[in-house]
Amino acid sequence: MLTGAARAMSAPAHVCFGDTDRSPAEPAPDRFMPSRKHVRKRARLLPPLNALRVFEAAARLESFKDAATELSLSQPAVSRQINLLEEWLGHPLFVRRNREVVLTVEGRVFMEEVTPALDKISLATSVIMRKRSAETLLIDVPPTFAVRWLIPRLPPFVRQFPGVEIRLTTSTEPVDLGKGNVDMAIRRLPADDARYHCRAFMPERLLPVCSPAVVERSPLQSPGELVGHTLIQSETTPDAWRDWLKSMGCEDMPPAQSLKFETLNYTIEAALNGMGMAIVPAALIIDEVAAGTLVCPFKAYSSRYGDYRLLSTPDRSQRDAVTAFSEWIIAEGRSCRALIDNLLGLGEQR
Repeated sequence: MLTGAARAMSAPAHVCFGDTDRSPAEPAPDRFMPSRKHVRKRARLLPPLNALRVFEAAARLESFKDAATELSLSQPAVSRQINLLEEWLGHPLFVRRNREVVLTVEGRVFMEEVTPALDKISLATSVIMRKRSAETLLIDVPPTFAVRWLIPRLPPFVRQFPGVEIRLTTSTEPVDLGKGNVDMAIRRLPADDARYHCRAFMPERLLPVCSPAVVERSPLQSPGELVGHTLIQSETTPDAWRDWLKSMGCEDMPPAQSLKFETLNYTIEAALNGMGMAIVPAALIIDEVAAGTLVCPFKAYSSRYGDYRLLSTPDRSQRDAVTAFSEWIIAEGRSCRALIDNLLGLGEQR
């Protein structure tokens, strides 16, 4: 015989909510129902997944033989998987004829649901595998170089190396690859930095450019005629005009007006909008010259600030992704130099 305490412990759970005047058969109020997160979901009703994969291929190709070839199975193995699925579903999915198979009504309805479901699984699998296998390269580059030169040329690299994820950060500050997670950097330097593995991939050639409208309004035959023009330059190349004019024998020539912008990108935009004559690196405007939106009245250039160099630490320079990017950008630099020489007729640096 149970004691009162024992009877209380063995009582059904629904009597423990406090409604002592409610019969055991009466449902508990909503506030006492278990929350959704505590309700165990019923297992999905799914047929054998390997049979689904075989069915989708056979239905899409309308051939057991072709499905066997695609899936690297024997034709009897395909037939067995289809039979297994048909038995599981309780409906025939194909009508077998002498040399062909045709979907039944049930088979076509089933295929229209199965195919997109398998496509989603395949896509999700690809996304996860790409995330697992991708090697990230964080590269620090000057902002104008990123916008005007690097990003427009990156798509072929991305297609060629889908396993490398490029991330760009921009700065004009001195490089310190010992801090943070930056793998590589691009800077204009007059010489290699002894702290890093350096590869010069493109010379800097500073030269005057302007919109076609500027020279149409005031044609230029010699550098001395710049006296009647507005000269534009960037704060990142503060002595560019002085150096170029000095090399042309016009060191003391006062321009009609001077404009100075914070970045080379702003300077180039000012030139594109016909605000005057800008002095900028040829590599950053060669695409605009090729398109005819900028012209170069003089073929002379200066190179005060050094070559564009790719910098990495000795340990990181051994990574496959770093090697791939290094070889790619050197080839791109070589192509850009050839384009500059072809369009502008530039010779050796001064």
